[in-house]
Amino acid sequence: MLFTDPQLQTGQSYTVKYGGTISGGTNWNGYYTGNVTYTGGQSTNVNVNSMYTTVSAGGGGW
Repeated sequence: MLFTDPQLQTGQSYTVKYGGTISGGTNWNGYYTGNVTYTGGQSTNVNVNSMYTTVSAGGGGW
């Protein structure tokens, strides 16, 4: 899986929730922040074992 967020930290564990209903908060391309209420679905813990960072001066692409 690929997650992108400047606040993610190597060695930390995060909860990923999926398949339920989300209400409240702020939706930014499917990424919810703020006062979010999650009902139903499932959740799992994800451990961040490594990070990959790249900076490009333009041109786009990978």
